[in-house]
Amino acid sequence: MKAIQLKQLVKGPDELSVAQLPDLQPSPDKYLIKIHAAAANFFDILQIQGKHQQKPPLPFIAGNEFSGEVLATPSKSSKPKFKVGDRIFGAGLGAFGTQILVDEADIRPVPRGWTYLEASSLFYTAPTAYAALVLRARAQKGEFCRQRAVTFHGPREGPRLTERCR
Repeated sequence: MKAIQLKQLVKGPDELSVAQLPDLQPSPDKYLIKIHAAAANFFDILQIQGKHQQKPPLPFIAGNEFSGEVLATPSKSSKPKFKVGDRIFGAGLGAFGTQILVDEADIRPVPRGWTYLEASSLFYTAPTAYAALVLRARAQKGEFCRQRAVTFHGPREGPRLTERCR
């Protein structure tokens, strides 16, 4: 598999490179996911610089938010919630790779009609943008919102939040 693996912390994204790593293997307690899209967040930049409160031990694969397809279900689970081929989005360290192993609690089904790209920012980014605009700023219909600032956080959720502020 290919992944952005950090063997040491970096100053910024320009210092990242793609590494060829062994494919991940199915797990007794985790889903094996083929990643189709990953969201890049400010959180990720802080983490690769060692400035975020969550500091994974080196080496680690960067990225925390993704969407993709189930390749294998947990072998210990007799009734997994998702099946092979299901389209999911989720969160877990290692999203900047072509595969990831994740717990069932960290994935959700991709909404009908959404692309992998659109769904890749649903786990953290969309709820954060919603909380900032609607709960914290109390944005109301008829108020002005800078669309550029909103749509940066999610290709699908941004226009919806912007519409609420017009």
